[in-house]
Amino acid sequence: MQNLRETDGTPTHRRAIRFHMAKCRTGGTPLHTQLRTEATTLYNDLKVKERAHEDAEDDLVDATAEVETTEIALENAIRDIDNDLQRHDREHPGMSTRTAVFPEGFGAVIEPEGDKQLGVLPTLFAKLEPYKNEAWLSASLAKLTAAEAAFKAALAAEDAASDAVDKAFALETTARAAVRAQLTSAHGRLRDLYKSRPALAETFFMKLGRKEGKAKSKPKGDEPGGTPPAGENEPPVA
Repeated sequence: MQNLRETDGTPTHRRAIRFHMAKCRTGGTPLHTQLRTEATTLYNDLKVKERAHEDAEDDLVDATAEVETTEIALENAIRDIDNDLQRHDREHPGMSTRTAVFPEGFGAVIEPEGDKQLGVLPTLFAKLEPYKNEAWLSASLAKLTAAEAAFKAALAAEDAASDAVDKAFALETTARAAVRAQLTSAHGRLRDLYKSRPALAETFFMKLGRKEGKAKSKPKGDEPGGTPPAGENEPPVA
């Protein structure tokens, strides 16, 4: 039997245990039935864990998209603030409110990406403090405050989704390990069953890299149902 490696992916584990399940169906002894039952439980669990991991990854994609959407909304809210300041300065020459709030232009404020964007907002709000009660700025300031809250929430959701992916993958790899342990255990028990003809045990396990669907010829007597040596007590194949 070719042992699965820890680095082999879930599809490889799934095919190996499924092949073993199918072969045990034809074994014809209580041991084969037991091994098939055990393998089926682990196969089903692996599929569930694999699907949960895939779902978690899909959720992370959604969360990342939401981060991008809310970040763009935040940047647009900052642009609206800049527009209000420019308009106010045109209507009140000499006040230079825009320069006071954006001494290097608003581009320096929206340049950071991801959670780094949050790092510049406290300074921005501090510079806007003298104007927070001005009617000409109130709508844009409220929009900025709401955009900041939405962006923070989106970043938190993305972190949670990323953690969920890590946890789901850990459970999937644990399910893989259970499959490897089951195949090793089954191999040992089948070798004990076939005693002097341990090669028969190998027929219940898929060789890694084999092309599924293409039958391979085996020496006569080396597969379940073959002609055993006289006097050897081997189970018939159903």
